[in-house]
Amino acid sequence: MGDFSPSPSQLLSEAIIFWSIAIVLYIGRITSRVITTGSIKRLYFEDYVMSVTFLIYTTLLVLIIISSRYASNLVDPAQYDEILANPQEVRDRILGSKIVIGLEQCMLFSTWGVKICMLTMFWRLTHNLRQLRIYVNAIAVFIAVGFVVIMVTYYAVYCRPFSQYWAMPVQNPQCATYQNYSITQAVFNISSDAAMLALPIPLLRKAQIKNGKKVMLAGVMSLGVFTVAAAILNKFFNFASPLTTTYQLWYIRESSTAIYVANMVCLSPLLRKVFGSKMFQKTNRFIVRCDPLHTK
Repeated sequence: MGDFSPSPSQLLSEAIIFWSIAIVLYIGRITSRVITTGSIKRLYFEDYVMSVTFLIYTTLLVLIIISSRYASNLVDPAQYDEILANPQEVRDRILGSKIVIGLEQCMLFSTWGVKICMLTMFWRLTHNLRQLRIYVNAIAVFIAVGFVVIMVTYYAVYCRPFSQYWAMPVQNPQCATYQNYSITQAVFNISSDAAMLALPIPLLRKAQIKNGKKVMLAGVMSLGVFTVAAAILNKFFNFASPLTTTYQLWYIRESSTAIYVANMVCLSPLLRKVFGSKMFQKTNRFIVRCDPLHTK
C-alpha cells in the first residue's frame, strides 16, 4: 500500500462488494432460523444481536465512504501553516475528524457484536460440557473487560481533552493517529478471537457427530483465522503508514470477514431447503448447523 491513502472510489468499490456478500449471508442466516423455528418471531438472542450488528456494520461502511471525501487532523505537521491559512479546509478537516470518531465506534461495536454472536453459539453448544462452558464464560468475561478498557482509554485516557480528537492543529498526536488506542484494541480483539478459535478443537472432540461433519465445522470456524489476519494487517498498516487511511480498507475487510463467519455457520436449514432432503442427506455431513439441538 505504501504511503498512499486509498481513493474514495477504491473504498466505495470494496465496501459495495463486501457488503453485498454480507447481506446475502445475513438474509440466509435469518431465513435458516425461520425454517428451523417456524416463525420470524422465534429468532434466537444471537440473531437479534446480529441484526443490530449488521446495521452498525453497514453504518461503518457508509461512514468510511463519507470519510474518504474529507481529510482529518491526521496530517504532517509540516503542512499546518498551509492548512491553517485556509479556513474552509480547517472546517472540512474538523468535520472529517468527527466522522472518524463515529467510524471508530462503529468498528468497535460491530467487532464486539460478532464476538457476542459467536460466544452465544458456543454457550449453547457447551450446555452439557462443564469444562468448556467454564472456558466460554472466561472468554466472555475477558471480552467484556476488554470492551470496557477500550472505551475508557478512548474517551478518558489517550486523548484529553476529548475535543482534541477533532482539533486543528492537534496538540497530542495520539488524537490523530490513534496508535495507543489501536494497540489496546488490537490486544483485546486479536487475543479474544484467538481464544475463540481454540474452542472448536475440544468441542469437536467431545461432540457426537460424524467425522466428516466435524471436519467441515472445523473448516468453517477456521475462517476466523482470516478475521484475525485482517486485524493484524490493519494494525500493521496503521503503524507502517500512520499518516494514511489505508487502515480503512482493512476495517472493511476485517469487519466483513467477521460478519461472514458469524452467519455462514447458520446456513444449514436453508441449504437443506434449497437442495432438498435427499440431496442434503448426501451433503449433510459437510454442512454445519449453529442450532445445538441439531448437532447429532
